[in-house]
Amino acid sequence: MNKFGKIVCFAIGIVFLLSGLGKVVDVYAFQNLIVQYGFKPFNILAPAIAILEVVLGTLFLLRVGIKPMSWMAFGLLLIFSVAYTYGYFVNGIADCGCFGPHLRIESPSFTYVRNLVLIAGCLYLIKCPVEAKPFDSWRMRVALTVFAPSLFLSGATFRYMPLKSYEHPFQGMRVDETALGRFVKADGQKRIVSFISYDCPHCWNSIANFKDFENSKIVDEARAFVVVDNAVESSHKDAFLRNFTDVAVIETPSGQTPFVDAYPTSFYVDGDTIRLVMIGTLPSPYVMRDYMGI
Repeated sequence: MNKFGKIVCFAIGIVFLLSGLGKVVDVYAFQNLIVQYGFKPFNILAPAIAILEVVLGTLFLLRVGIKPMSWMAFGLLLIFSVAYTYGYFVNGIADCGCFGPHLRIESPSFTYVRNLVLIAGCLYLIKCPVEAKPFDSWRMRVALTVFAPSLFLSGATFRYMPLKSYEHPFQGMRVDETALGRFVKADGQKRIVSFISYDCPHCWNSIANFKDFENSKIVDEARAFVVVDNAVESSHKDAFLRNFTDVAVIETPSGQTPFVDAYPTSFYVDGDTIRLVMIGTLPSPYVMRDYMGI
């Protein structure tokens, strides 16, 4: 393989490996992002996608099976690009989720350029003569050293999300006929009730719109509940409370919110009825008033 081919292999390998490792350390965040994109039934594939990226990245760096790995990477990049396009233009999600929740990239231009460069690199490796290395014992040991902890982490950070309908079952129901009745009363007022997580980047993005609801006269009350898992300490709680001192949140155990599959989930309650359930970044109250008719 010529020097340029080695550089291309190394660059693609680094990107895929970092991308996969960024996801396996918090697969649940990646699951939530898949839901935000509008592909909820596919959230169960989140661990497999993360592990596949780790495998591709490792084998590119080891220069093992370059041609088949290039074809797989090429197909995966096309799928990612189509999914990102749908999520961005249809659901307004700019976060590509490429490197996990700890390194967020919300630039469509950067995402598309990076994917195009990687696709071009894959096509170069497919077309040009390349010399693949044998999968000998030391390469096998290196691969297993990367794969084993990645498999463990992806399983440890995965959470099962029931594959329910895209329309939340509470939509159109009376508040007192649902579990939401434990959190708000049906007293004739209009409310936005949001369930968020300290660790959810889309919840952080929703705070500005939530505060607009609090300050507007579009609803009578805006109420936010932070769902916490007592068995897992939030890594972002202190940062959340430090940055959003003007937002009153109420902590509630995760066991009391089985009706929330992804964060944030917001309920628009009109009088005694749940008129609208929004899964994903909370829209502006003015968008909801002018385009959704609340």
